[in-house]
Amino acid sequence: PNLKGKKNPKSGVAQDGKFVYTALGSTGAYRGWKRDCYEGGLRVPGILEWPDGIKESRHTDFPAVTSDYFPTALAAAGLPLPDDRTYDGINLLPVIEQENNFLRPPIGFHCNGMEAWTSTPYKIVRSLKNKKNENLDWELYNLVQDPFEEHNLAGSKQALVERMAEEFNEWAAAIQSEHRKN
Repeated sequence: PNLKGKKNPKSGVAQDGKFVYTALGSTGAYRGWKRDCYEGGLRVPGILEWPDGIKESRHTDFPAVTSDYFPTALAAAGLPLPDDRTYDGINLLPVIEQENNFLRPPIGFHCNGMEAWTSTPYKIVRSLKNKKNENLDWELYNLVQDPFEEHNLAGSKQALVERMAEEFNEWAAAIQSEHRKN
């Protein structure tokens, strides 16, 4: 049964639609919980069902976020993104079509009193919850070598932290500016 106890929920195939599902559950060995910016809150399995576009089941470790859904849906429909605003999502069709040379642009997060910026293979993350910490220091992790975020590299890679923090601040300012316009 599904979460509401129904035994036969309608599927995307039955409705001839396109649906994206994300999972509820344990974060396993990943640090953090749902709705925070550690990997336990960000690494959520997802299932994309698109009978007309995806013919065979497959798996990818490509990082995608919900802001990618809109540009992807428009591209799949053959429509351009409206040019009246800035989008931080990307079109995932190259990933869906298995173009192996497609690189993920950095991803920014601001959620539940935390901020993060991922730029493969690194991620900076910080908590804004501690009002007494005036520096609001960024932590740095190599997600390829340390996906469970156990070894903070910020002390030994300060120039990288500063560059990524600058990129994050530019992204956050653009998103905030867009939010104020709308």
